[in-house]
Amino acid sequence: MPKLIEANAPLQSSNQLLLMYSHFQSEMPTDGKTRITNWLQSHIGKYGLPSLIRFGPRSRPRVFRKDEFRNWLPSLATE
Repeated sequence: MPKLIEANAPLQSSNQLLLMYSHFQSEMPTDGKTRITNWLQSHIGKYGLPSLIRFGPRSRPRVFRKDEFRNWLPSLATE
């Protein structure tokens, strides 16, 4: 995921990127147009850092805690 963020790549349709907050979740569209970094900047700017991130194949996504993904988002994380 860090390389995809660095490249601002679109999300492949077989993958899922889900930001999990305490009261809601937000899933990145897999339309082939939306760029990961742009989408993350928009959501983090509106809602702050999520509690968890789910990322990977829809059948087996990995769940990352804030302390695991915070380093991937140095320019996005303002907490």
